[in-house]
Amino acid sequence: MDIKEPFIIDELDDYDSFMAYNLDKSSTWSENDFIGSIRNLYHQALGLWPNSISGKKREGRELMAVIVFSTIDDIIELLYLSVGTQWRHRGLGSALLEELIKRAKADNVKQIFLEVNTSNKNAISLYEKYGFKLNRIRKNYYYQDKKFYDAFEMNLCIAHQSYKVTTYL
Repeated sequence: MDIKEPFIIDELDDYDSFMAYNLDKSSTWSENDFIGSIRNLYHQALGLWPNSISGKKREGRELMAVIVFSTIDDIIELLYLSVGTQWRHRGLGSALLEELIKRAKADNVKQIFLEVNTSNKNAISLYEKYGFKLNRIRKNYYYQDKKFYDAFEMNLCIAHQSYKVTTYL
């Protein structure tokens, strides 16, 4: 992992929705989308913050990355994953994805699926690194900036997952 400082992963709350919204201005998610996901019984929203030396968990710390997912029965849908612009290429997306996979295994989840914009090469590369496979292309799935974009639908079968989870803490 490239990040030099320790970090913590913790549940998001209503207060964090504004920080999550401001993490990636190019996102199609609104602040209300984050609030809705935080309050949704079927969704989990996790944030990644720098660890506090003082022992106060997140107080005054900048949110670096967010992951939002939904678990129903033995399937997880990855709804959102974003790393703040200034924190990219330091392994934070990997850390959150590994946390998700760790939780999936603990909960006996069989598969994780997601949609990703076909132009988002960094995200696609990350998902492929962890064994996600392309299921299909969803035409005109995203609408942003008055344009339609295709999405790759990808999934990871947890039972067939072969990479080793790295512990960073």
